Amino acid sequence: MGRGHAPIVIQEFNGLFDRGSDDVVPIDHFREGLNFRFTQLGVNTRGGISELTDFPTPIKRVHLYTRIGEAQRLLILNDNNQLFDSVQSLTVPIKDFNPLEVIDFSVVSLFNRAYISIHDRISGLANEFIYVWDGTNFRKAGGAAPTVALAAATSATAGNVEVGLHLIRYAYETDSGFITLGSPSISYTAPGNKKIDLSAVAVGPTGTAARHILATKVIVGYSGREDDYEFFFVPEGKIDNNTATTIAVSFFDNDLLSSADYLLDQLTEIPTGCCLTSYQGSLVVGGEFDKESVVRISRPGEPESFSSVDGFVLVNPGDAGEGVKAAIEYRDLLHIFKSQRTYVTRNNGNSPATWDVNLVDNGIGTECFGTSIVLDSLGNTQDRFIIADTSGLLGYIGSFGDKPLSWKIYDIWNRINRQYFTQIQVYIDPTDKVIYINVPLDDATEPNYVLIGDYKNGLSPETIRWGLDTYSKKPTSIFIRSVRAMDDLVPRLEFGSSDGNTYVLLPDNLSDDGSIILSYVKTALLYNSPEGRICHFAKIQFRVTGAGNLLITINGQDGVLPATINPLALSTAPGRDLFRLLNLTNEKMAVQIGTNAVNHGWYLNRIIVHAQEIWEERPH
Repeated sequence: MGRGHAPIVIQEFNGLFDRGSDDVVPIDHFREGLNFRFTQLGVNTRGGISELTDFPTPIKRVHLYTRIGEAQRLLILNDNNQLFDSVQSLTVPIKDFNPLEVIDFSVVSLFNRAYISIHDRISGLANEFIYVWDGTNFRKAGGAAPTVALAAATSATAGNVEVGLHLIRYAYETDSGFITLGSPSISYTAPGNKKIDLSAVAVGPTGTAARHILATKVIVGYSGREDDYEFFFVPEGKIDNNTATTIAVSFFDNDLLSSADYLLDQLTEIPTGCCLTSYQGSLVVGGEFDKESVVRISRPGEPESFSSVDGFVLVNPGDAGEGVKAAIEYRDLLHIFKSQRTYVTRNNGNSPATWDVNLVDNGIGTECFGTSIVLDSLGNTQDRFIIADTSGLLGYIGSFGDKPLSWKIYDIWNRINRQYFTQIQVYIDPTDKVIYINVPLDDATEPNYVLIGDYKNGLSPETIRWGLDTYSKKPTSIFIRSVRAMDDLVPRLEFGSSDGNTYVLLPDNLSDDGSIILSYVKTALLYNSPEGRICHFAKIQFRVTGAGNLLITINGQDGVLPATINPLALSTAPGRDLFRLLNLTNEKMAVQIGTNAVNHGWYLNRIIVHAQEIWEERPH
């Protein structure tokens, strides 16, 4: 190079820095960029999208549903308010919600079943309830009590039923283990030393797996009010099918140990909510219509059993206009979020109504899909969870910290259309250490970009590396699925689109389903003299490989003197650095490189710009 020209070397690439003016961008960051990924020693064009599922109508939301030993399913809601299971059919819905105006839905997988809450991203829908789908049957969670009483007669067979008056009823058990309220009771006076022959035990509705016989101990001085007495599950008093209508029972009063009283307070239907998650084996539903601060928590291991009396916590109903939007389990605590509030509660071993609810932060919160999802389950990573607040992407490790993780991209985050903030999702790939957030930027009314947070160098505001994607189809509803490749499970970003179909991002693709991937990065303003002095920029060279032509543009400070440089032909093994000569005189220079054609892509390891100070200042 010419005498006096010194190299400015960039061989660390730490992502986008979009916070304030061009002058504050560090040399190892990009002022602009689109559709790129980080490698161990550089950056390259991201992989392209490929159609995964041919789905004929626009998609509102996609959720994963996994059953043990079966292929992973997609639950898909289209804009006709029809819900589909990808394993069942993409033309025949498992549920048609019309004429309801179903805006969105949430899913939690528990005990091999999908629990589904429909909502409008503000609260659950009025007069609607949680549903359960087991891959074959779709029904309301919970269940109604039998309406017909059984009949009883003294058996000719010897037994142990003690002399005196007993009340007897029965209850349905659904295929998910939920036990309904009991039927109307009958009174039966036992002569002693005989079994009881029960008949007319009604067959339950679809989804009934068994029926349970419930009985009281001997009653002395019957009040005439059946609910004055405690009922118990009768040992061996279970009909393990939904066909038989008779059973003979025998029991001592001392055998009646398992109380069925909790059934009296149990909800037969569970109101739908904006918030749906799990906590210590319980299903959690919050933000229901007209009860926006109620969070219902089921009995552990019984996700459809909610007490109407003490099976819930109240999360400060005094928050004007603020309903519960989301919740996440972290360090044995249940963190509950409103749009601008964060609360915490903990299981104290008693009913949820006795749990304390404490305020964590009165200025930070999130929306229904704004908590971190690790692969296909709600959760945390690196002993923290992540939420999307209007102020930024925040990590929580006992507190939210002084800086958001999105601190470097403050200006991009502020481009999110706040009116549609409820649509963004946060997904974490802990294998590749990448966070994905689909966002509606600028005037978009639905997500049109995906923010990429690479945390291989650390999960802090300073070390996370940010990128930005846009695809040929809108990333309306994103998710991560692990796909077996050889002997490994490989996580892949997938999404359902309001343009129709679902798509998968494949690392070796160099087109978006046949369309161009516009992939580029633009450096910080470069200079090798004291601030404000005038430089001559004479040469730029790259350690770069790829396919197609590398497009190069340069400009001076404040975008002045823009110039397009002759492209460089890329190859997989050029055997040398590639370069172009320049002739730019300015205080600083920025370089943009990229590709903009189908099957073109680049892999960059190093940029070297040769510059020399020529004037201390410009002439006045």
